[in-house]
Amino acid sequence: MSFTHLHVHSNYSFCRGTATIEKLCRKAGEMGYTHLALTDTNGLYGMGWFLAAARAHHLQPIISASLISDNQRAVMLAKNER
Repeated sequence: MSFTHLHVHSNYSFCRGTATIEKLCRKAGEMGYTHLALTDTNGLYGMGWFLAAARAHHLQPIISASLISDNQRAVMLAKNER
């Protein structure tokens, strides 16, 4: 599948996401995704669990976060050197 979700919230984003990281990664794997970005709000709280779950479901994890400050929003996606 050529589509990649670049703005996904888990239950680590209070009032923004309800699914666990495991459920998100399992569903993405079932749908044939190859990559997934976890963009929880203002932090990387679940990133360790995301890395493990993504790899368990054969996904390339994208380290990311959704930052909100003074009613401004930005989605930050990490890029490696490759």
